Amino acid sequence: SPYLKEFYGRVDWSVKSIFGGYLGWFDGNASTLLPLPVQEKAEKMAALAGGEKELLSKAKKALDNDEFQWVLELTDYLLRLSPGDGEVKEIRYESLIHLAEKQSNPNARHYYLTQALEVKGVDTEMLVKTTEQMAHNVPLEALFNAIGVGIIPEKSLDYNKKAVFEFTDIDEYWSLHIRNGVAEIQPFALDEPDLEIETTSTIWKEILAEIRNPKAAIAKGDLKIEGGMMEFGKFMGMFQE
Repeated sequence: SPYLKEFYGRVDWSVKSIFGGYLGWFDGNASTLLPLPVQEKAEKMAALAGGEKELLSKAKKALDNDEFQWVLELTDYLLRLSPGDGEVKEIRYESLIHLAEKQSNPNARHYYLTQALEVKGVDTEMLVKTTEQMAHNVPLEALFNAIGVGIIPEKSLDYNKKAVFEFTDIDEYWSLHIRNGVAEIQPFALDEPDLEIETTSTIWKEILAEIRNPKAAIAKGDLKIEGGMMEFGKFMGMFQE
């Protein structure tokens, strides 16, 4: 489930989040305040190198010289220009493996290796399947926050709807308000909602974890929606799947 991945992903990045929270993303260098768009920067880097082929040649040479971090940065540009280039992916894969081998920090090492797997294409059979117990252990607050950051701004710019979720097993209300490309989450019931959803916390967690089919839950009466099923589908469609 994307919502559970978002939750567990936050745990891995907790230290970075604390650092960024205190110091912010800006490093004090004026050139990083409003940087060039990534695509434009990649095009300019290729032009500076004498073309995309020459940039690839320099990445290969860097790999031969064991300049693995430089290879990683050069392949950032190359993959931006040619996302499906197998030769570039192979060079990037090699650099990630070598960088992982040099790391004593387990979090950094695992991140390099995970990125290497993504370059090759992750075998979904290797991934841990979400169980009911795993889904039930994730706090509702974490799941709603994960939903919130998955808003698709360009799709919801002209959308303004409120949904209130009532969880009957724990006597809690949570609200999602989508307006102008932003999702606001509140741990209480907002006034005058457009949608009212009644269910239990465990059923909602199972739906988000894709363990339980929402249509089946509606048919059995485990998920009740006031405001229209089609409107609820449109509402949830404003978030990434």
